[in-house]
Amino acid sequence: MSIEVSSVSITNNAHLIREALAGATNLALEAIGTKAEKYAKEETPVDLGRLRNSMTHVVQGDSVYVGTNVEYAPYVELGTGIYASDGNGRKEPWVYFDEKTGKFRFTRGIKPHHMIRRAVTEHTDEYREIVKKIFKDFE
Repeated sequence: MSIEVSSVSITNNAHLIREALAGATNLALEAIGTKAEKYAKEETPVDLGRLRNSMTHVVQGDSVYVGTNVEYAPYVELGTGIYASDGNGRKEPWVYFDEKTGKFRFTRGIKPHHMIRRAVTEHTDEYREIVKKIFKDFE
């Protein structure tokens, strides 16, 4: 008489899958951040090298942020005066002293460049493809 005994072993590898997904997510966000940073730099006005050079990105959790710590960046991004993109700029022209030239200047403001906004919003198809490629490799 012969008795056969079979056994089934189940191994839970969910933690490995979570780690792999987190790694792929971080890789995708880093790639998107690098691209968006490049686009933001390309869109920054040529005469503002300090601003352009300060553009960077950071991945935090499931998000990537593109920006700069230069104090005048919001004025370049959003505009000022009558050109302010949020509509909250000065409505009347003003005069200021330009220390570089030693002269007074008359202005109505500066037009917005939206270099960061465009870097993020105008390339979503490309960012989507980056995610698809990285997660396809994950399969």
